[in-house]
Amino acid sequence: MRDGDWTLVSSPDDSVRVLLTPLVGPAGVDPRQMFERDVPAECRVEYLSFEERQHTRSGWAMALTTLRVLDAKGVERERRVAAVLSMLTYIGAIVARLPNEAALERDREQLLALFASARPHLWSKEPACVAELFSMEEP
Repeated sequence: MRDGDWTLVSSPDDSVRVLLTPLVGPAGVDPRQMFERDVPAECRVEYLSFEERQHTRSGWAMALTTLRVLDAKGVERERRVAAVLSMLTYIGAIVARLPNEAALERDREQLLALFASARPHLWSKEPACVAELFSMEEP
């Protein structure tokens, strides 16, 4: 499902939702805005872990974070694991939303494999400049 430039993919039973963000730049953007998207106003976010120096299979820098969404009484409503991808001067994120810690542990390896498969799409099929439309060779 598309929501503007964001893409949401759900598991068949809708228990796991993976949100793909657009690339944004410059890289100084705070990715917490991406991680905390759609957190209800009455809830708070608690960050549990952060792991830098990870990489995708194609070599892009990736950092992983795990957080949970707690309601006003401190009861966990959702567990999230996210990857921030650094691409040149841009960043993007993949945020997996799961109902609880058990679901995260069950699906963790699959999610990490999914995150590691990410690769940027920096160039469109449209020409970037007029020179790309012509052969620049000697006649």
